[in-house]
Amino acid sequence: MRYRNIIFLLFAATVCLGTACANTIDESKPLSHKKEIIEFYSKSLDATTTCTVYTPDPIKPGKQYPVFYILHGYGGSHNSWTQCTSMSLALMDREVIAVMPNGANGWFLDSPIVPKSNYESLIVKDVIPEIDRRYPTYPKREGRAIFGLSMGGHGAFILAEKHPELFASVSSLSGVLNLSSELPRYNLDELLGKDRKAKPWHENNALELSDALTTANIALMIDCGEDDMYCRDAYEMHEKLAARGVQHKFRIHPGNHIWSYWDEHLGEHIAFHDSNLKIAMQGKPFDAGQIIKGNFEKKYMERVIRFEKETAEWLAQENPPRPIVLLGSSTIQGFNEKKLMPGLPVVNRGISADRIGLDGKRGLANRIFNTVIALKPKAVIINNGTNDLSASAKFGEPNMYEVASKYREVVTTILKRVPDCHVYIDSCHPTRGKSVRSAYFINRYNKILSKMADELGDNVHYIDHATAVTAPDGTLNPEFAADGLHLNQKGNAILRDKIIEALKQQGLVPDK
Repeated sequence: MRYRNIIFLLFAATVCLGTACANTIDESKPLSHKKEIIEFYSKSLDATTTCTVYTPDPIKPGKQYPVFYILHGYGGSHNSWTQCTSMSLALMDREVIAVMPNGANGWFLDSPIVPKSNYESLIVKDVIPEIDRRYPTYPKREGRAIFGLSMGGHGAFILAEKHPELFASVSSLSGVLNLSSELPRYNLDELLGKDRKAKPWHENNALELSDALTTANIALMIDCGEDDMYCRDAYEMHEKLAARGVQHKFRIHPGNHIWSYWDEHLGEHIAFHDSNLKIAMQGKPFDAGQIIKGNFEKKYMERVIRFEKETAEWLAQENPPRPIVLLGSSTIQGFNEKKLMPGLPVVNRGISADRIGLDGKRGLANRIFNTVIALKPKAVIINNGTNDLSASAKFGEPNMYEVASKYREVVTTILKRVPDCHVYIDSCHPTRGKSVRSAYFINRYNKILSKMADELGDNVHYIDHATAVTAPDGTLNPEFAADGLHLNQKGNAILRDKIIEALKQQGLVPDK
């Protein structure tokens, strides 16, 4: 009898042990996700709507999970991401819930024209509350991210811009971020009206709503393929955010507007949002919001915003002329084009102390789409490099070839977007006095620029105003100097004459 009791106890212990193992999550295995399709009534659409939902499998008792809302493109549905990408693999081992709603072709906005086409309200008023009701979510903004591709990229941004209280992290893959007049119809005329200058278009344009992101404290990422038709939209949004000091990640990769591109970069977006929400849910600060470090950056931001407004006013003219754009730093800002080039359609885009824009920092490379390319100029005169080379003289970096490489990128970008534009690479004049150390670097840099102009084709030209204002010792001739860096009135007259002469050679100004 005694042995029977022992055997029974061992058997009971074995059964209990087995039960305990069955209810314990094996932490050694990567967490997978269970996919399900849910349907529920949407008051916003007055119809049944569908979502594809991925939940961690198994779900930990008592745990609240962050949620990713992932939006499809035009012509897609709630199934698009699952059918065309490696979604399950991309979510592997991440403690998140992923929701793919069906936005039809509604652009994730509420149409003022089409009854019950309320896809902004669908997400905000129906989908999010339903997901929070059905699943163990972390039901606060710190636990929500939203991203999408193409139409869905636009939807992600406008939803975050209009409802910053709902999301802590947002990103776009190849997003249509600017509902410009050049955009094909894609159902937008039906949703917003045929007059693309009307109020509904402005109220639903992610680019125009981006000022909301200065105070939203939302982590942001934009990526696009360099051959994508909407790559310009990505650059425009990047420049607008950069001009306002809004932190964001900006990535241009090889690729086009195709599923293979989105599948390749899906994992980067999931990792971006996973990292952000983990930090946000702990109440810790993450890389988001506006940063203006000092008075210089504030003035820089104000000047770029002023350029944006001037560009909008220029384009609002009836049959606006194609301008001649002056682009650069203090040499250009201090050039009085109205006095020196009267009667010509000249636009000044100079900012004192500006640089070329290496490593995504302030500079020409990060402000040419919204304030230069948007004007479709017939000519762009660029004078830039002295400030980068001043740093080279002081610290040994940046390397002048790095500066020239980014300069080349600026020129080729302008030509790619405005193929019949003529780009004039103007020499940098030497320095003197306290700034004299830069003169050595400037002399060699000008040789690189001259060679670059020869290499870039018939629409790129080199202007040499530097030789005419250089003293025999290679420094800035005091006769033409306002100080150690800048030209005086006589120096600017020489610069003007060189510019006019170059423009005449291509017939871009009257020969008189």
